[in-house]
Amino acid sequence: MRLPILGLAAILLAGAAVRGQEGPRPDWARVEEETMRHFQALVRMDTSDPPGNERPAADYLTQLFEKEGIPVQTFTLEPNRTNVVARLKGNGRKRPLLQQRILESELHRFVRFNWDVVNELARAR
Repeated sequence: MRLPILGLAAILLAGAAVRGQEGPRPDWARVEEETMRHFQALVRMDTSDPPGNERPAADYLTQLFEKEGIPVQTFTLEPNRTNVVARLKGNGRKRPLLQQRILESELHRFVRFNWDVVNELARAR
């Protein structure tokens, strides 16, 4: 009977040691505030198509990535139709991940009749 209890205690202690080696946990309230701040900034930009003016969102994201030390490039084939590529290098242990986003916002097209609605949504919390 003692052996299973000692085995269970060893497992629990090993689990506690592994948990103690984990990195610091994120401050989720801070993450949520920062995410909302960036979301609101992007929603306030009229990037709707037509006419196709993603440049303000591309500039915003480029500055954000540069501030965080993330390598970033922009590509523009048409005036004000800028694409942003930011790259986080892994260590090669896992497969790469590609995140692709469209910078234009259709939200503005649907609520253009009442810009106050967009501003209210962006301020809502």
